[in-house]
Amino acid sequence: MELLAPAGTLEVFETAVECGADAVYIGAPAANARALAKHFTLEECAAMADYAHSHDVKLYVAMNSLLKDSEIPDVIRLLAFFTEIKVDALIIQDLGLLFLAQRYFPDLPLHASTLLGANNSIAVRQFAEMGFERVVVAREMLLSEIEAAAKNSPVELEAFVHGAMCFSYSGLCMFSSFLGGKSGLRGRCSQPCRRRYTWENNSKGKAAGYLFSMNDLQGIGLVDRLRAAGIRSLKIEGRMRNRQYVEQVVTAYRMVLDNPADTKSMAEAENMLDTAMGRKTSSGYFNLQNHAELISAQHSGNIGMFIGKAESTDLQGRTGIKLLKALSIGDRLRIHLEKSGERASFTNNEMWQDNSSLDKASGGDHVHIRLPDGVVAGDSIYKVDSRESRAKAVRRLTIRPEKFKQLVRHIRNVPKINDLCNHLCPAGKKIPSRHLKPRHKSGGLRRGKKLAPQAVVPITWWLKIDDLNMLRKLPANISPDRTVIILTPKTIQQFRRQSIPGNQRRGLIWALPPIILEEEIPFYYEAIIDLALHDFTDWQIGHISQIQLFRAATSEIMAGSRTQRKKSRKKAVK
Repeated sequence: MELLAPAGTLEVFETAVECGADAVYIGAPAANARALAKHFTLEECAAMADYAHSHDVKLYVAMNSLLKDSEIPDVIRLLAFFTEIKVDALIIQDLGLLFLAQRYFPDLPLHASTLLGANNSIAVRQFAEMGFERVVVAREMLLSEIEAAAKNSPVELEAFVHGAMCFSYSGLCMFSSFLGGKSGLRGRCSQPCRRRYTWENNSKGKAAGYLFSMNDLQGIGLVDRLRAAGIRSLKIEGRMRNRQYVEQVVTAYRMVLDNPADTKSMAEAENMLDTAMGRKTSSGYFNLQNHAELISAQHSGNIGMFIGKAESTDLQGRTGIKLLKALSIGDRLRIHLEKSGERASFTNNEMWQDNSSLDKASGGDHVHIRLPDGVVAGDSIYKVDSRESRAKAVRRLTIRPEKFKQLVRHIRNVPKINDLCNHLCPAGKKIPSRHLKPRHKSGGLRRGKKLAPQAVVPITWWLKIDDLNMLRKLPANISPDRTVIILTPKTIQQFRRQSIPGNQRRGLIWALPPIILEEEIPFYYEAIIDLALHDFTDWQIGHISQIQLFRAATSEIMAGSRTQRKKSRKKAVK
C-alpha cells in the first residue's frame, strides 16, 4: 500500500521523502486547486522529479483546477514539461484537460481527482473506461461504500486518510463562489465554512457558532481495513501545511504501515498525530456512528494546536493566557478574532510569568505574551509551528542550471508544441469580452463603432420540478417548452399511481441528481428501465458516470449543469 504525502514547499517535499513517503504530490504552477498557495517554479519541479526518482519515490502533479480557454497554451506547455521530466502521474478534474493529455501526451499517466466526484462504483467504472489509471474516491464515502467500489475495480483506488474535510460534497461546493465570488473549483476557495455565523433563536435570542467547520480526518486506526477493502494508496491532505505537520503525520502513518497489528506502534503514532498541530480530528465519513464527531461548533477550525483564550491586557501591553499546551519563545502562533473572524500570525518573541521572563512554559501555566493590535479578551490562540521545527536546517533542492536550460530549450523548440498551441488557441481567435478595452464613460461603445445587427434567437423556457402534482397546477395558458422531472422515490411512485396527460408527455425529461449513493444504484437502474418501457427516453444526468446506468436502454442523454458544466448531448445505445 502506497503512502502519499503532500508538499507545498521544497522543504516539506524533502521532509516527506525522508520520513518514508512512497510518493509525493505537488501543485502544478497556477493550474491546481490550491491557487492561494505559493507556486513552484518549473526549475523546482524538475529538481523534485530528479530527487524523488533518485530515492525511488514517485512524484504526482495536481492539475486539478477547472481551466479557461485563455489558459490552454500555458497548460499545453506544462503538459510537455511534465512529460519531459517524467512525472509519475497527473491528478486532474477538467475533462478538457483529459482530452488534451490523452490525445497529445499519451505517455502521461492520469489520476481522477476527488473533485471529479467518484462517490460510487459506477463512477469508478466510468473513469476507468475514460482512461484514468487511478481514481481518488470521494472523502464522503463510507467504508462499506469504498469496499463496494473497490470490489472488482478495473483501476487503482486512492483514498484520503488524513487531513481537512469539506462540509459539502467535494467538487460540488458553491459556498465560496456564492459569498465571495471566488471559485473553489478554480483553486480560490475563501473557506466561508470556517467562519462564525449567528442566527436568531426564537426562544433564546441570538446564537452563534462555527456550524460548517469540519474537524480533520484521522483514519490511522482504519489502515488495515482500507487495505483489505482494496485501497491502493493512502493520501494525506495538506499542500498548504508546514513541515512539522507533514513530518509528524507521514512518520506516524509510515510506522503503522510498517508494523501492522503492533499496538505499541499504533499508540506511538496516535500520540504523534495529537501533537501535529492540525485541527481536532474524527474518523470522518468512514464510520458515521457518531455524527457529533464531524464538527466542533464552538471552535473556529483553525489549523494548529489550540493553546488557550486571550484574557485581559495589562498596562505594559501584555495579555494573559492560561496555557492548555506547552509554549516556547520562537514558536509560531495564530490569533483568531472571534468577533470578525479575521486571523493573524506572529512569532512569540516575549513571555513572562509573575514579571519574570520565560523561555518556555508548560500546559497549565498562566503566562503573559504580546499579541497583535485589535485582540480582545476571548479571542482564540493557536500554535501553528514550533521553535524546534523552524530551527531545523533543510538543504534546498536544486537542478544543475545547464541541465534545466537544456530542458526548457528543448521544450520550446519542439515544433509540435508550438503548432498545437497555435491550432487550439490561434492568434486570431476571438478574445472573450472581459478582455476587451473599457467602454466609453457614457456606457456605450467607443465613438466610431457601430453595433452589428444581431440574429434573433428564439427564447425557450424549461420547468424543473420534483413533484408531479405541480403539472396539474399549471394554468392552461402556460406551457413550458420542456419539463424536467427529478427522479426520486416520490416522483416515480407518483408516476406509477397517476398517468401523465399526452400534451404534457411531449418534451418531458427525467433528471438524475448529482449524487447517487451506492445503495441507491439498484433503484435508479430499475426506475430507468421502467420509464423506458413507458417510452420515456430523454434524460438529464447529474454526473458523467451516470451514463453507466443506461447500458440496458436506448436513451437521449443531456448533461445537467453539474455534469462538468457541459451542454453537449450524447446518445447511449443498447
